[in-house]
Amino acid sequence: MFVYILYIYIYIYIYIYIDIYIYHKFQFAKAIISQSHLTPVPLQVVPVYWKYDHALQIFPTPDLIVIADNFETYTTNYSDCYVINPGMFAKNNFSFQSYVPAINQIQDCQLPNDINVT
Repeated sequence: MFVYILYIYIYIYIYIYIDIYIYHKFQFAKAIISQSHLTPVPLQVVPVYWKYDHALQIFPTPDLIVIADNFETYTTNYSDCYVINPGMFAKNNFSFQSYVPAINQIQDCQLPNDINVT
């Protein structure tokens, strides 16, 4: 009985964690693309320097938006626009993502580990 309840708790925890993790990535992509701006937050959070605000606008919607931050690697799609974060190069086993515009595809790549520098 105890093992069964423990399995249920673990399943619910994993389901909620995965659901929230995917939800946040999708909502971030949706906010950027729907507002056509790279900083979709209120003025109280991030003040705007209006002279250069036009540089952060994304209109028309591009095929690919690369968000380079310290968050984990992810790829999501909203409104025919890919939003990717390649993650940190050194912490992800020297992995990166490449975009092929001809076929509108994102490929995961990684440098080989078998290089000897001696």
